[in-house]
Order: sequence, then structure tokens, then C-alpha cells
Amino acid sequence: MDVSAAAARVRLELRNAGFQEFVPGRRGFLVEGDPNGGWVSVRCHAGFPGARKRRDRDLQNYRHVLSAAGFTVTDSPWMPGSLRVTPPPEPADI
Repeated sequence: MDVSAAAARVRLELRNAGFQEFVPGRRGFLVEGDPNGGWVSVRCHAGFPGARKRRDRDLQNYRHVLSAAGFTVTDSPWMPGSLRVTPPPEPADI
């Protein structure tokens, strides 16, 4: 699986749902592919201290948006506050 392409698809889905990517000083999502694991990691950077409730709410919204788009979404077993996203299987060419 090409994790960079999968990460680009995840970013597009989240942008299309109205979420913004993280920039310093602003809450937003961070997406990065894991070439060794074959999944994409999605986190919400709160942007400022004390914004944990917003971060948790945004993660739940990311989960709903990505699940509705066909991705498999689970909590990361290693990184609290992070989602592990796997793209839907691509149709086989016949």
C-alpha cells in the first residue's frame, strides 16, 4: 500500500468535511503515513494548552468522517489521542 497516497486521501476527506490542517497557533489535524505499518496516523493538535475537550471532540468527528468515507478507523495502541486509519481495499482488476 502506498501510504503517502493514503495520507493524501485522508487529508482530502478531512478538508472536504471543513477541518483545517494544523499550523502553529491554530487547532487542526496532522496526518502522516507509516510506511512500516501500512496505515495512516491522524492526530488533532489542539493549538494551545487546555484544549483537550476540543481535541477529543475533533478526533471523534474525524473518526465519523473517515468511517463514512470507507476507511477503517481505530485508536492507536501506542499513541493516546491518535487514530490509526487504513484505506478501504481497492477493487481487484479482472
